[in-house]
Amino acid sequence: MESNNNNNTNYKTTLRIPTDAIKQLKHIAIDENKTLTQVIQEALDEYLANKEEREGEEL
Repeated sequence: MESNNNNNTNYKTTLRIPTDAIKQLKHIAIDENKTLTQVIQEALDEYLANKEEREGEEL
């Protein structure tokens, strides 16, 4: 699995994602000429970055 971060280690796992969400993600991947893995990685990266920002605001 390819990652956009500087950490070269990856963790392979199985996720249960609703069919409708996978369909949307696949359409995004096609539209953006990316792999499904890249789209999901970007979504996770964005979620984590936003979470860090929200938690920083709470302090």
